[in-house]
Amino acid sequence: MCIISGKRNTNSYIVTRGCAIVCVSEKLELLEVNGEVNQKNAHEFAINDGAEEEVATEFVAEASDCVTQHKGVDDECLRALPIAKCFRTKNKDLD
Repeated sequence: MCIISGKRNTNSYIVTRGCAIVCVSEKLELLEVNGEVNQKNAHEFAINDGAEEEVATEFVAEASDCVTQHKGVDDECLRALPIAKCFRTKNKDLD
């Protein structure tokens, strides 16, 4: 179950938005327990959203790369926004 806590700090915007991203990703089963991208589910998600096979495969690879780039941030909520930004930047080429 995903609960967005009432964490209070100077990064409350980042924490709240980051926790929301994590929550949605968990509900869609796009993430493994260890925070890695669930390759199979992410691929199926992309296909079901209308992506062709090649684009879905690249989608998963780019998402996984972004997660790997930001492994140094321990707090999953603080880590989520930089991962989302990384993926959004990489994803512009997939349109």
